[in-house]
This record gives sequence, C-alpha cells and structure tokens, in this order.
Amino acid sequence: MEVEVRDMTFEGDSLVICNAIHSLTEAAPSVQNVVTGILKRIQDFRTFAYSHTERQGNAPTHVLAQHAVTWKTL
Repeated sequence: MEVEVRDMTFEGDSLVICNAIHSLTEAAPSVQNVVTGILKRIQDFRTFAYSHTERQGNAPTHVLAQHAVTWKTL
C-alpha cells in the first residue's frame, strides 16, 4: 500500500486457504484468521488474484523471502 500498488496477484502453497478465499470451501478454524485478514486487505486493491502453487513451484519465491528477511535484519 505504501508504494501505491493497486493490482495484485498472490500465490500460495496452501490449497485450503486458496479454496477458502475463493469461497469454494469454508475456512478451517486453524486458518480462519489468515483468510479473514486476507479478505479484509484485498479491499484496498483495484484488482486481486490468489492462486494455488505447488510447494515445489514456489521455491524461487521462498528463497527471495528468506533473502528479504536476512537483508532487513542487517
């Protein structure tokens, strides 16, 4: 939001969360807070997409996130 990004595509490896966001299933109690938070935040975007990505296909994103956390702590 700080850099005024208005169109977002998110990917995640949790099919449970993806299905709950798309209202295909009811969110399990263990992830209800995550789904509720996502649904509240997407209202800030002009367009929004959330797709499921197999864990193996998400490896580059995971490495980038680890790098960002390491850089932030320096």
